[in-house]
Amino acid sequence: MGWPEKEAVIRPLGAKSTQGVGKIRKVDLLGIKGNLKWTQADDALRIEPPPQKPSDYAVGAMVRRIAALTVAAG
Repeated sequence: MGWPEKEAVIRPLGAKSTQGVGKIRKVDLLGIKGNLKWTQADDALRIEPPPQKPSDYAVGAMVRRIAALTVAAG
């Protein structure tokens, strides 16, 4: 795979993917301090890599989503 030059695209995390992920609220790249630039479109989550990669071997992302609320009628 390698380090993406433009962006990393993760299709299963799109807002309208069949996995039903829902809305993402935060994305962090492990080993990087500060805010990461990312967008969630209907078709995919797109992460803009920082200029410096945190490791030559493996990089992990932590993706946090907004929890869905269930309201009981009655």
